[in-house]
Amino acid sequence: MKKKKKKGFTLAEMSVALAVIAIATAMLALCFVSISNFSEKKERQTEISREVSSFQKQLNTSLQSYKTPEFFLVQNTSHAHGFQINTSTETFLFVYSLETQKLVLNTNSGEDIVFEFNHIEEVKFQTFESLIRCTTICDDKEYIL
Repeated sequence: MKKKKKKGFTLAEMSVALAVIAIATAMLALCFVSISNFSEKKERQTEISREVSSFQKQLNTSLQSYKTPEFFLVQNTSHAHGFQINTSTETFLFVYSLETQKLVLNTNSGEDIVFEFNHIEEVKFQTFESLIRCTTICDDKEYIL
């Protein structure tokens, strides 16, 4: 007598196939989540780098007009949220405000916003002779300009 061929799958075979598909799907989902998190992290780092670079350019541009002999930099050897440039008649005070996240220039005639921050959490200045050292802090990293 001839044996009949089985048609279809047994319940055990179907269960094993579904389990393999479920495990593969879970692994793919985990990979996609990891890729997405990595992408977001790199995008944030890129935005921070752009902001630090933009801040450095803006600060350098703002300080260009103070490179003449009539201006002198007030010494500040400790890390502070600002620095001061004086002439015989005027005072120019650059101050970083933690509350508003802006670098503001205070002069005798008023105040101007030099730069507004989105990602940089803190800015500290240190001066020595005619040098200004600027340290920006973001995501527990320091960028020295």
